[in-house]
Amino acid sequence: LLQHLGSGEAEAALTTMGPKAKAAVPQLITMMENHHQRGAAAGVLASIGRPAANAAIPIIERYVNEAEYPYVKDLCQALLKLDPASKAALDGCEKLIATPLKHPMDNYDILEAHALLIRGGRDPQAHFRALTDQLLNPNERLGGWAAELILQCDAQGRTRTNTLDRIFHLCETARDSWAIEVAARGL
Repeated sequence: LLQHLGSGEAEAALTTMGPKAKAAVPQLITMMENHHQRGAAAGVLASIGRPAANAAIPIIERYVNEAEYPYVKDLCQALLKLDPASKAALDGCEKLIATPLKHPMDNYDILEAHALLIRGGRDPQAHFRALTDQLLNPNERLGGWAAELILQCDAQGRTRTNTLDRIFHLCETARDSWAIEVAARGL
């Protein structure tokens, strides 16, 4: 399977194995040297988890510090699964949200970086605000994605109420079935 890392099937199989794939940790760490396999290897290492993948943490941190968009997002996600308080990963998320957008799809990664920062405890109010600002985005998909992320981050009070209202509104009025599906997953 490791020979085919980078193909969706190999990565899915290894990720599903989770901690049972711990014998592959040394080889996965070596594979991180390959720029094309780095994100997939980090994702599998994250699914293997601690303590088996502890040796990968400083290596992933190094690559987070070196990575540019879009690669930094996958590395940050993996690192935060292994070490939820990782300063390097949270700094990488901050770097991501400061990156100028080159494509409209970049918005999804930026929203996800805000959610990772909320979960990491880095100025949650500011990042909840950034997500809630997207609830009324004319792009229904972005609004639905922001709603799902807000609820995944365990929003409370007015933020939760406004998000649920937006989800119900999307479910009633959206023309985009994907936006409805994403928003409804938050329920």
